[in-house]
Amino acid sequence: MVEPAALGLFVQMLERLAISAMPAAPEPEELAGTIWQPIRVLDGFGAVVDAGTLPGVPGEALLTADLGPELRPGLYQGEERSLARNVVTADRVLQPATWPDTVPVEGLTRPQETPLAGWLLALAIALLLAD
Repeated sequence: MVEPAALGLFVQMLERLAISAMPAAPEPEELAGTIWQPIRVLDGFGAVVDAGTLPGVPGEALLTADLGPELRPGLYQGEERSLARNVVTADRVLQPATWPDTVPVEGLTRPQETPLAGWLLALAIALLLAD
């Protein structure tokens, strides 16, 4: 059995490793003159799709241009590495949704199922006997 203190230490070590292994964001000057091919992109509904035959994106535009039909959020690959262009930037603050009192907010609960298998089986046997 794993001790709770050891589990906490392991989680802290993983967090530190993830932070120290995170590569620095490239500068637009580093990507000048390169073309980045989209691998997977988000469509208008937020689903990850294969980029297919989408054209390459200039390196300068990959970091600085606004997202749109020509530059979609997703994973782009260059000659030596891959970069992700995200919809949400690091400086954006996410706020919880606030709904008006007139809107019913439902959770993830489901209504109770009505077991009908026994009744339907009995009805099928009764119809078979009647035949």
